[in-house]
Amino acid sequence: MVADTIRKENLAVHPQAKRLMGGADMAKEMIDCYGVDVYVGEFANEHPGGSYILYQACGVGDMTNLFESVHMNTKVAQAKLAHLYAEQNPGKKLPWKRMKTDPFLDDIKSVVFEYYGRKYKLCDDVEGCICVLGMTCLLTWMFMRWLYGDLTICVPLGVVSVWMMGNAAHEGSHCSVSRNPHVNYFFNCLGLPFFWCPSSWTRQHCIQHHVHTNANEDTDLSHWPGTRLHHNQPFQSTYQNVKMFFKCAMGWLWMAIEAPFIFLTKNTLPDPLLYSTILELIVIFLCLLYPFLFFSWGKAFALALIPRVIGFYYFTVISHISHIQEVCQREQGSSWAATMVETSLDYSYDNLFVSILAGHLNLQSVHHLMPSVSQWKTRKIYPQLVAVMDKYDVKHQYVPTFWRAFWGWITYMRRLAKDM
Repeated sequence: MVADTIRKENLAVHPQAKRLMGGADMAKEMIDCYGVDVYVGEFANEHPGGSYILYQACGVGDMTNLFESVHMNTKVAQAKLAHLYAEQNPGKKLPWKRMKTDPFLDDIKSVVFEYYGRKYKLCDDVEGCICVLGMTCLLTWMFMRWLYGDLTICVPLGVVSVWMMGNAAHEGSHCSVSRNPHVNYFFNCLGLPFFWCPSSWTRQHCIQHHVHTNANEDTDLSHWPGTRLHHNQPFQSTYQNVKMFFKCAMGWLWMAIEAPFIFLTKNTLPDPLLYSTILELIVIFLCLLYPFLFFSWGKAFALALIPRVIGFYYFTVISHISHIQEVCQREQGSSWAATMVETSLDYSYDNLFVSILAGHLNLQSVHHLMPSVSQWKTRKIYPQLVAVMDKYDVKHQYVPTFWRAFWGWITYMRRLAKDM
């Protein structure tokens, strides 16, 4: 297992996010893993997770840690990678000594296999399927009312969109809905049209954030201009949280427009990813412009902005409280898998209602260890997973209620607004 520590240098803000979202030559279709580059172009269509997620991992740095966390049967994935490398480099072999997996992560995975076998996706969970189906019906009805210009639906539409985004679209972006990559991509697209572009979201969140959680390469820490989200970032302003409150109203612009534009123009993309990103952006702009084509300017602005603004405030809270905590931003020096646990705060594992309202983002420690396993599943075996953490003396951050997690976030944000 390749160790990764949080470096101590200052973490830049907005310009850093722009840099992290660009600068990759993904069209070469080369993945950096175990210290070597492997060409995956010819294998992309055979990849069990699909070509979409595979292309996203090309040209963006060392993918070893993510490779081992995403693939539940790591040995099988390593053997396939070694076979590809041997085919492309006759007489050479992968550095097998560096391909020893982390016993802690292996034991975490063994708990999932013990309870679920291979049925650890959202589609294997009856409870999850029923809830997502209900949310789909409700969101479809609300979206139709929105298309007809119903202003009373704008606020609940923003809220329910985030429910769908967390409980289903987020799962799809991590390939944890189904073993069918087309189904996963469809669910990833449920983040459209209000909040994210699937291509740039996958790059920012599923790659950068998951490989470098709370570290200086974590895009999620730096895409808020003038806002300090980590104590290693330079002090911004005593009023940074007031500024962030107002900026949050337009935060969707980063995820839905600015980030995908940077992703599209500042990277060299393989054709399939290029075309899908363009189509995703077309959908975003059509839905943004739609109200202005059929309603008065005042009503159009309300229809275009209210769902996005309300939804993004909601999304900011449920996404920030699991990582922007003082206990989650201490210097780490253990294995990468242990660091994923120690940089996350969990809450309310035993409350299905809270889990749904939080978009199932309330158990980030186990999600970061096994992103391809549905969070609808890990919630039910959470005590057993924590027992493995305790066995390996991995520091586990947990509070019993959402409100304690929320207050911890607010308290830390107030500290970050001081020149500490």
